[in-house]
Amino acid sequence: MITPTKERALKTLCDWARESLTTEHFDARFAGGGNASDDIKTVKNDVVVLLEEVAKGTSCTSEEVHRFLAHFVLIQFDFLREGATDPPDAINRIRDCLAPGDAGKAPLVWSRFVQLARTSVGKSGHFDRARLVRVITPVVRLRGATSLRLDLDKLTELSKSYANRIPDDVGGIKLDRASLLESLDAKLITARVVQVRGLPGSGKSVVVRRAVQRALERGPILFLKAEQLEDTSWISYATSQGLSGSPLEQLLVEVGAAGTPILFINAIDRIEKERQPVILDVIRVIVESPLLDNWRVVVSLRDTGIEVLRNWLGEFLDALKVETLEVGQLTDQEAETLANAKPHLRPLLFGSAQVQEIVRRPFFAKVLNQSYVADPSVPTFPPRSEVDLIENWWRRGGYNESGQSAMERQRVLLDLVRIRARQLSQPIRLSELTSVAHIDDLRLDGILQNAREGISVRFAHDIFFEWAFFHVLADRGPQWMEEIKACGEPPALARVVELVSQWEYTRGRDWRTYLTQTEGSDLRSQWLRAWLVGPLGTARFKADEDQFETAVFADDFRLFRKVLVWFQAEKTSPNPGILAGAFSQEQRQRFAYILGWPSDFAAWRRLIDFILRHISAIPQRLYPEIVGIFEVW
Repeated sequence: MITPTKERALKTLCDWARESLTTEHFDARFAGGGNASDDIKTVKNDVVVLLEEVAKGTSCTSEEVHRFLAHFVLIQFDFLREGATDPPDAINRIRDCLAPGDAGKAPLVWSRFVQLARTSVGKSGHFDRARLVRVITPVVRLRGATSLRLDLDKLTELSKSYANRIPDDVGGIKLDRASLLESLDAKLITARVVQVRGLPGSGKSVVVRRAVQRALERGPILFLKAEQLEDTSWISYATSQGLSGSPLEQLLVEVGAAGTPILFINAIDRIEKERQPVILDVIRVIVESPLLDNWRVVVSLRDTGIEVLRNWLGEFLDALKVETLEVGQLTDQEAETLANAKPHLRPLLFGSAQVQEIVRRPFFAKVLNQSYVADPSVPTFPPRSEVDLIENWWRRGGYNESGQSAMERQRVLLDLVRIRARQLSQPIRLSELTSVAHIDDLRLDGILQNAREGISVRFAHDIFFEWAFFHVLADRGPQWMEEIKACGEPPALARVVELVSQWEYTRGRDWRTYLTQTEGSDLRSQWLRAWLVGPLGTARFKADEDQFETAVFADDFRLFRKVLVWFQAEKTSPNPGILAGAFSQEQRQRFAYILGWPSDFAAWRRLIDFILRHISAIPQRLYPEIVGIFEVW
């Protein structure tokens, strides 16, 4: 305890040190005949002891003592006693630390601090910045620590850049899909993780973009995208992005205080294995730190990405309450809004159920609109499957070209995608291309984006990459599996194999031949799985289902059993009723996956109808396995 006498002596000691230009002049005050009183000498000796025993561990020179005292600042607080005069000053200082919109809440923050101080009387309460920030952030938003201001600005800049790279319009028309954002807000109240899921092209990334942009209005956030991760840990990511290297927990505390405590991750199911530690580092800190118990996680992924995601995030998903936001096709109202703006799309948006299944996915509608942007009077063809859409897109060179120009663009796309497939997490360096012709055209048409201007590019959407790689496999013909092997068998290519399987099933002649080749190869089983279940994803499945029946019923229904198991693994999502139930956290997660329900209802209906049409040919011993399919349905 420092007495008033010692307090005055310490203040005088520091003033003398600042007023003395040299150590000799300062020391003269304590020599014989000097003007230092006994109290001042005692305080100086106490300071020297503290410096030597606590701070430095060895003896201090006169120069070190003088320099320390010259920079020592003594602030006198007079807050809690009756008649205290400093609270108004404290409130003004607090106001300077708050976000502009919350500056008026400074008195409320001060009251909270006083309450904390009084609650801790007799308990030796210990408060650091992180604890204080966590206590007051439910009340106000802060400006963020000055020492981390550059980091917060950098995260804001990165988030804006990442969000702006997500295409969010159909020919200039933006569909807000406000009901999805409202549902997201509602789920974030009770869940710590929300999965934004849906079929390819349904607009999952746009929902994330809208949520990110809305959060950025409040301040900094943390937003990560699969294709932007080129590092193997949070530390290396932070360094590559120009962050200071401050402890991750400390940085997240400040992000939550100055902005929104939500980690946004786009396309989490397409993060390559060597990049996953970046995500694991962040989520581990969020789960384990009591200072971050207000943080939430929002991730987007495809309907087929759940199983892959659980393989490397299962430990954390089991520890947190998870809910799912399903992003489906456009509603009638949303389709009407788009049709009013793009009349040439109306016959498709309100066409047959098979056509609507494709065209009412916003990304597919965007591609169709681009195909006819040059002459909207040309009748649009009605795509009944994604394969139809791919062929039309490819025929036009990825936009609305024809003849030699379309062919040249096709060659450039093949060149681009072959490079990308061998380094999925890296941008495509222009120096690796045989030709840069049409690169700028493809960028202007929204198929490519600059990663580093004049140096490297990326595909603007992963579907463009998949559609182009579809034609790489088509170009290889019977050797398509060799191409998969050369790329390292990345799981991200499984959907492309499903699409190739659909084309071969509906238009080719070798679906069963390639099925046999895939089963007999040394590739991982995921490729047989993709080829086998692929046809169930097309509306044309029934048109030639005899080849499917013959293949899966052969050899005592060997492949049919695989279909039943693999389809449930690939095409189900956690049961939301169980996730929201009263079970324990561990039970919720386990039962929700065991009792999952269809993620692609159209594909499930095709499988159910196929089973019912051929039930008489299926032996009764397989009925227990079939029951599992019907239970999910």
